[in-house]
Amino acid sequence: MENPSPSPSGPLRRSSGSTRTERFLARLAEDTFLSLWSYPNLYRKSGKELCDLLVVFGNHIIVFSDKESSFHSTKSLAVAWNRWFRKSVKDSATQLWGAERSLRTNPKELYLDVRASKPYPFALPEPLNWKIHLVAVANGISGPCVSAFGGSGTLMFRNTVQGLDQHTDPFTIGELDPSSTFVHVFDDVSLQYVMKLMDTVSDFTSYLEKRERFLRSNVLVNSAGEEELLSFYMKNLNAKGEHDFVLPPEVNALTLTEGLWHAFENSPERKAQVEADKISYNWDSLINVFGRHALAGTSERTFPVGVGTTEKIMRFLASQSRLRRRVLASAFLDLIASTPPDKMKFRFIAAKQDDGVFFAFLVFPVMEDKPYEDYRKVRVEALGCYCKTLRLRIPDAKDIIGIATESGRMLRAEGSEDAIYLDGRVWTEEDRKDAEGILEMFGLKGLPSLSPTNVKEFPIREFQKDSKGQQPSRNAPCPCGSRKRFRKCHGRKQGGGIWPTR
Repeated sequence: MENPSPSPSGPLRRSSGSTRTERFLARLAEDTFLSLWSYPNLYRKSGKELCDLLVVFGNHIIVFSDKESSFHSTKSLAVAWNRWFRKSVKDSATQLWGAERSLRTNPKELYLDVRASKPYPFALPEPLNWKIHLVAVANGISGPCVSAFGGSGTLMFRNTVQGLDQHTDPFTIGELDPSSTFVHVFDDVSLQYVMKLMDTVSDFTSYLEKRERFLRSNVLVNSAGEEELLSFYMKNLNAKGEHDFVLPPEVNALTLTEGLWHAFENSPERKAQVEADKISYNWDSLINVFGRHALAGTSERTFPVGVGTTEKIMRFLASQSRLRRRVLASAFLDLIASTPPDKMKFRFIAAKQDDGVFFAFLVFPVMEDKPYEDYRKVRVEALGCYCKTLRLRIPDAKDIIGIATESGRMLRAEGSEDAIYLDGRVWTEEDRKDAEGILEMFGLKGLPSLSPTNVKEFPIREFQKDSKGQQPSRNAPCPCGSRKRFRKCHGRKQGGGIWPTR
């Protein structure tokens, strides 16, 4: 992992949005991208706004432009559409392309305030590595769209419409400029559909990348709304097992009619997914615990000092998809719930297969005979020791993120969390000897087994029925294959935890 960039150690004061729609966008982004990575109303110089919202996450840079314009229905439909499109979509696209040029030309000229006195706290990635996404949020159209066609009020999409001057059909969006960076156009309703379903930065950027590739392909796409595109994306997997816009090779046209999204949202599989995902929001809340302290300047024992250090570690947590967060949160909360207050327990889990990222969880009993700060120092040292032993036993571990809290945390009114990072690429003979000494000192014969990581995204058949199609009894083996009793696995109540969920 690269060294954290210099960053302020005091509190960071960010804008919450200047207009009603910008404030709504900022709140939606906080839910999706979390507080460390969402920055509304950034400026490139004094009085010169760059964009309405910027999200920088690793090599991904997401630039938002938010415009609101009234649709004057008293005018002819063609005139009203042309005026609204010019003010809401064309002006947004112009701002976005200008923001991209500014970022590429002067990547260090980025400020949090209108006076350009407070620098943006992180260094942007190298421009050659950028994966830039431009998003235009065009407000004020859903009501007139419902009046004209009924339905949800989202704009229709047709990729045969090419160029700004070709957008003459009311309530229809296509490709704004095939020669420029792709601009994703979402209206006020479709933006909510996308960001509430793709509510992690990895899920959101994956959707944008595949959406752009699909809509710029040779396939003719005609969709009744963004939600219909979403439903098609969610129902199809590519060769890697990822959601994607997948069509047979011989198919060169796709028409998505209204109603596909409604069927998806009301399916038993989708409802089971929503229920199973509830526990995953504990992972979001854990990230926000660290993020809030980093932004407020109240993080303890951070080295190097500054929000940049926390951001580098938390990025590993936040890069996990919603499905992976379900797995990780379940593993951590299960460790906490199953460990008595006077016992220590350690567990590790791979972020996903073959990427070399591992999470190490430690619950450590409070040392009542020592000051709490001394206890936390010991806990961090123990966490570091376990991370070293993990690297010793798994040479392929490249990035190890350790997270620790108190044993019996669910029984305590208050608690704390520690997070550390170990770069497994930097491994010396001295490190190896230290790790072997730790194993010998604590009488450890080996690491605990790797927590299971394979779960079904839409688990209705997994946890509601056994092989005979019946609901298993509470003490029967769970049908998911975890070797746990049903009541201890998918039969237990989902959600809950020690961090407040949204």
